[in-house]
Amino acid sequence: QLEGIIIDDNDKSLETGDDSLEVTEEMMDSSNSKRGEAMASLSEGNFDEALKLFTEAIKLNPHSASLYAKRASVLTKAKMPKAAIHDCEKANSINKGSA
Repeated sequence: QLEGIIIDDNDKSLETGDDSLEVTEEMMDSSNSKRGEAMASLSEGNFDEALKLFTEAIKLNPHSASLYAKRASVLTKAKMPKAAIHDCEKANSINKGSA
């Protein structure tokens, strides 16, 4: 059995949200709540749940570079570097200093 192998994540397409979305304060609050849940899942080592929750947070607030950067961190831990690079590029396009 091989350990530490990086999987080919070409087929892993994560949602990024609608860039034209106008984020309300309520949506931002919900996004922050999802981010908190995602961080809790991450601390428990539950990468799949953390990815799901970060994606939900991103859909609520697609203008947050830090959400993409955090999800990229999870993707790296889940050995999905191509998806992580995509999220880093997205974070960088939103805020050059974030990624």
